[in-house]
Amino acid sequence: MTSISRTSKDKNTKSKPRVIKAQLEHKADQERFDGFVQMSGLSQAEYIRRCCLEPAVTVIPDSNVLVYAELSKLQGTLTQAVQGESSEAVRSLLSNALQEVKTMRLALLGMEPQETASEELLRTEAVSV
Repeated sequence: MTSISRTSKDKNTKSKPRVIKAQLEHKADQERFDGFVQMSGLSQAEYIRRCCLEPAVTVIPDSNVLVYAELSKLQGTLTQAVQGESSEAVRSLLSNALQEVKTMRLALLGMEPQETASEELLRTEAVSV
């Protein structure tokens, strides 16, 4: 079961907390959803939030789904390693590897890599340390 907590405006109260619940009917649907969450490298709540905010659908060719999933896992692992590393040289190498993985993953979708503010900050910190 997946749930999101949101605030909605009610006639009687200005801001009443409301929980929106969505239950997937079949086990296969739940497994597929869990797979998408895992591939995204985000928490379940963050994945749902992004899906609500960015309704565009990205289609991954069937032949690339496994490669995309593995690159997503690798990207998540590299991100954790970069954040936990204190050596400047190693951190720089990990940051470069992370960018290459991200570029490959997005290339599978036919997209250009765009650096987020947090990634830019992380890269800047790696250089300045």
